Amino acid sequence: MKNMYDTDKIKHGLIAEYEKIFAPLRNQELNILEMGVYKGGSIAWMHGYFPYAQKIIGLDLAFPAESTHLVHDNSVVYRVCDQNDSKALNDIGLEFGKFDIIIDDGSHRYKETKNTFEQLFKYLKPGGLYIIEDFIAGYWPQYPEYFGLHELVFNIALNKNEHGISDFELILKEPKCSLAVFKKNEA
Repeated sequence: MKNMYDTDKIKHGLIAEYEKIFAPLRNQELNILEMGVYKGGSIAWMHGYFPYAQKIIGLDLAFPAESTHLVHDNSVVYRVCDQNDSKALNDIGLEFGKFDIIIDDGSHRYKETKNTFEQLFKYLKPGGLYIIEDFIAGYWPQYPEYFGLHELVFNIALNKNEHGISDFELILKEPKCSLAVFKKNEA
């Protein structure tokens, strides 16, 4: 697949995994949130992949002004948001309601990822998917700032009942292709 969306999700094989996970949802009216969108390539991919998406919310610390990949459509909203800002995350949840899919591709750091999960999981619809990308980054010795991320993911999985998670899948294809997919209880 040509990287026409300017996202490393294609190069690292994540789009292929997402297409498998999202295939049953593709033609549904969804509300989607992604934390960490950089130039907007992943949002552009989702906008094309989910033709009936009601809202796709992209959050990041900043959005580059020169990006040509930001989708300008009524169904897509971009907001500047810090993963450490619990109030801002809650405000996003309150403003946009419940989400069918939440993807955390933000900092890949323990503290920020934990806070995002704690603040946004409650805004996931029953049966919705909460995905943490690149959780294996916690094992990369050359990036000590990511240490602890894999422990967080394993802790969420081990305490799935406490969190209201009915099922989870950990996908690891290569060092830069890892997804932790958590499905919220149906009711």
